[in-house]
Amino acid sequence: MPAATALTAAASLLAAAALVEAADTTGVSVSVSETDISIQIGRHAGDPAVRAAAVAAYAGLLHTTVTRTPARHSPGSRVETHAVLAGHPVHVWTFIDPPEPLDLLEH
Repeated sequence: MPAATALTAAASLLAAAALVEAADTTGVSVSVSETDISIQIGRHAGDPAVRAAAVAAYAGLLHTTVTRTPARHSPGSRVETHAVLAGHPVHVWTFIDPPEPLDLLEH
């Protein structure tokens, strides 16, 4: 990996770590691809409402909104937020299976 790419990825990881700490969440999966940050709130983090609330907490920190979109290859949906943090595109998301009701975003 070229030094510039490694430094860019390291800066993205630092930004992601600061965001996870500010959101006070545990058990998330963070991946970085150069400047892009993806944070997944997995099923093990709680029921659908808890996971959606975690995405909403990130959205609040990032000053953006939460959306619910149909999943591409399954009958469920994704609750997600997109933003830019210190020049790094950020995507925070969780997957909600179809039988799982989610009143949090219906209001």
